[in-house]
Amino acid sequence: MKTNRMFSKTNIKPFIQDMEHVIKAVELLTKYQALLSSDIDVLEQTGEQIR
Repeated sequence: MKTNRMFSKTNIKPFIQDMEHVIKAVELLTKYQALLSSDIDVLEQTGEQIR
């Protein structure tokens, strides 16, 4: 899903606001996924060092 699109095909304000919230949620989930992946890598390395 591309998050940089403009909504020029509709003028229904509640729909546009809902879509903007969905886009923001997707962006936050992408950031959260990257942070979680980084944490998993650190935990795996720490576990290997403990062994």
